[in-house]
Amino acid sequence: MPESTNRIQIMVAIIGLVGVLGAALISSWPNIFRGRSPGQASTSSSKQVEPAREPKPVSQPGPAHAILNHGTFTNPLRSNRQLYSYDFETSQQLSECSGAADFSFKPNVPNDPRTNISVSTCFKATYAPGFSGRRPWDVPVSEFIGNGQPHPSVSQDEWIPCRTGWGNYCQFALKIESNGDLIIRFTVFNAH
Repeated sequence: MPESTNRIQIMVAIIGLVGVLGAALISSWPNIFRGRSPGQASTSSSKQVEPAREPKPVSQPGPAHAILNHGTFTNPLRSNRQLYSYDFETSQQLSECSGAADFSFKPNVPNDPRTNISVSTCFKATYAPGFSGRRPWDVPVSEFIGNGQPHPSVSQDEWIPCRTGWGNYCQFALKIESNGDLIIRFTVFNAH
């Protein structure tokens, strides 16, 4: 009888081990085969063609573009007519567009909640107004606008790709609330 009990315990352990190994293989399938489907053979060529992939939403970084910082600034324009500059990397609202700031924003028509918003770059920051909704690392470097170039206004509630003065990827979205507050949402990503 003890021999039969030992066999059962060994069989249960083997079945458990096979189940754990199978689950690990299934969960690691993309890492093991790097984009190949289960039926696709490996090529011996050093040049591999990656399959077409769906673009990721702008708010989700790729593996090399981890989120460094994100947040929201509020500027009560009706009660406080002062416009501020913003350093996205340190989450600071500054009184002037100095070497520490990245951007400043100004509504084109102050009392119109649907107005476009003017963007000014500070330090070495840049933005790509023609590429709203795109991930900043997917926008060609030549399309970013910085100091010394005309600064087009941007629409509200659109994520605008940008780069901070320190060269990190970022994105911002602007909105004027019904109470007159200018809301600045931002995310900063690692550039490498």
